Amino acid sequence: MDNTIEQRTSTPEKSTIESRDNKVPVDIWKIDNHYLCPVIGFCLKASEQKHLFRKCTEGTDGAKRRLNPIELHEFLVIGISRDNYIARKVQRFLNIKYAKEISLYRDTPYSEWLELADLLCNPEQYGAYIWISASCFRGSIEEKSQIYGKIHMYSHELINQLKKERLDLAELRSENDTINEKLGYMKTQQKWAQKEIMRLNRECAALEAENRRLLSDKACVKEHLPEITTLKESKASLERLLTEQSDHNKVLRRENKLLYSQLNQTENAIASIKDGIAELIESLRVQEEQCGNCERVSLCRKRVLIVGGLSRMVVVYREIVEKLDGLFDFHDGRCHNGNEILRRQIRHSDLVICPIDINSHAACLEVKRLCKRTGKSFFMLRKSSVSTVYTALVTAANSGNDNEISPGQS
Repeated sequence: MDNTIEQRTSTPEKSTIESRDNKVPVDIWKIDNHYLCPVIGFCLKASEQKHLFRKCTEGTDGAKRRLNPIELHEFLVIGISRDNYIARKVQRFLNIKYAKEISLYRDTPYSEWLELADLLCNPEQYGAYIWISASCFRGSIEEKSQIYGKIHMYSHELINQLKKERLDLAELRSENDTINEKLGYMKTQQKWAQKEIMRLNRECAALEAENRRLLSDKACVKEHLPEITTLKESKASLERLLTEQSDHNKVLRRENKLLYSQLNQTENAIASIKDGIAELIESLRVQEEQCGNCERVSLCRKRVLIVGGLSRMVVVYREIVEKLDGLFDFHDGRCHNGNEILRRQIRHSDLVICPIDINSHAACLEVKRLCKRTGKSFFMLRKSSVSTVYTALVTAANSGNDNEISPGQS
C-alpha cells in the first residue's frame, strides 16, 4: 500500500460500536478472521470490488495502479481486517446491498438460521447468508462453527457447480457453434430461396401471360373447330393411305431385291454359260481340225451321272450328254438325308463325272469310294465348266477301258 492509503485507513471515524445493541450488525473489522476472505470473495462481485477500490483510493497515488483480481482481493481483505477508511466503505456498501436480508433475518435464532442455510446457500443469496452470519449472528463458538461449516461446505459445492457449469458452457458453446454454422447455412439457403422465389415469380408471370395467350388461341380454335375436325379426318385418312402405301412399297422393295438377286444370278449363269459355250465351241473347232477323218464320237447309250457342278448348267450338261448319244442323270452333291440316293444313282450309272470345285466333300468321297468298289468309270474334275465336262465325256467315249481320271489329269 502506498503512504496515502495508509494515512486514510489509519483515521477511523470517532463513532464506536460499544453503544450498539445486538440487533445492529457488528463492525466488519470485528468479524471472525475466517470470514474475511469469503466476505470479499462471495459478497462482492468483481465489478463491485473495482468500484470500492476506486472509491478507497480516490485522490491518491494508488488510484493509478491497475491491480489484477488476486491483488484486488488481497487489498480488500487486508483493508477490512482493521478499523480504517477501507473497512468502513466496504461495511457501508454491504449493509446497503443486503439491507433487506439483514432486516429480515438478523433476529433469527441459531436453530432456524442453521436450517435456513440449506435454503439460502444458493448462487443468488449465498453472499447475503455469509454477511449476515458474519456480522449479525451472535452465538456460541460451537454454533458459529456449525454455521461457518455450512458456509464452507457450500463453497466446495459452488466450485463443483462452477466446474459443471463450465463444462456445460463448453458444450453450449460447441452447440452454439454448430447452430451458428447451421444458421449460416440456413441463411445461405434463405438467400437462394429468395432468389428462387423471384425467379419463380417471373416464370409465373410469364406462364400467366402464356396462359392468357393460349386462352385466346383456344377461343379462336373453338370458332374453327368444324374445319379442324374435317382436317383431322382428312389427315387420318391420308395417314391410313400413307401406311398402306408404305407397306406396299416395302413389299415392292422386297420383290425388287429378290428380282435383282435373281437377275444377278441369271446374269452370272448366262456369263458362265457363255464362257462354257465359247470353250466348247473352241474345243469342237480344235477337234474338227484334228479329227476330221475320225469316226463320230459316241457314248453308245451309256448312262452318265454328273454329281455336283452348276445347277443352272444342268440343261447344258444334259444336251451335251444326249448329243454324244448318252443317257443323262444328275445329283446336286448335297447329302442332306444321307447318301442312299447318291449310291442308288451310282449303281445304275455306267459313267460318273464329279467336279470338285462346286461340290460337297462328302459327295466327292462317296463317289470315289463307291465307284472303286463297284468298278464304275469315274472322272474327278477340277472345274465344272462346259468344256471340261465335254472333254471328259469325249475322253470316256473314246476310251474302251474303265478308268479314273484324277483332278491332276483333267
